[in-house]
Amino acid sequence: MFDAGRISLTDAYSRYELEGGQRPLSSWRARVREHSNVDLGAGRQFAEGEPTTVRAEKVSGRWFVDETGFTAALNETALARAELDSISVLYEQHELLGGPQDQVKTTWGWYIVSSPFHERYDPIAEYHRGSGSQHVCNACWAPVVYEHNQPECHRCRDWSPCGRNCTRSAMICLGCNARVGL
Repeated sequence: MFDAGRISLTDAYSRYELEGGQRPLSSWRARVREHSNVDLGAGRQFAEGEPTTVRAEKVSGRWFVDETGFTAALNETALARAELDSISVLYEQHELLGGPQDQVKTTWGWYIVSSPFHERYDPIAEYHRGSGSQHVCNACWAPVVYEHNQPECHRCRDWSPCGRNCTRSAMICLGCNARVGL
């Protein structure tokens, strides 16, 4: 059982909302019932931090969380949001973070660097335009075009499109002529 340093789940949620939290209270309640903890969200990508999951306990029919652990988790999620904002600003300034094949999260989605291009994924663009993934040149930041010199796969040849873009043979940047064969 928790000592005197505990707060009710609804009070903790109120503090979470004041700090800009986005998850609904119903998801907190469902998680507490199933896992006996509350998860405030992802932590930082490029720095070690506090856990963002806080243990919960039911006392006399009400759920409570440890106040010290909750405060630390709340601070960690604020630092993670600030880091996300910073990463997004750096991206707009054409500065890429992370190593090869690391998925770097941003405020608009994520990107993965693989030299000389990086893949940018925006889920909102996918929702509106049907495709949220785009390859961009790391040097000149121009969108990549695809060369199609591979033969069609068996399915495309005989039935219907496979949906894998199987004829694609290379990615080319028209701005600086960088090229990667696929």
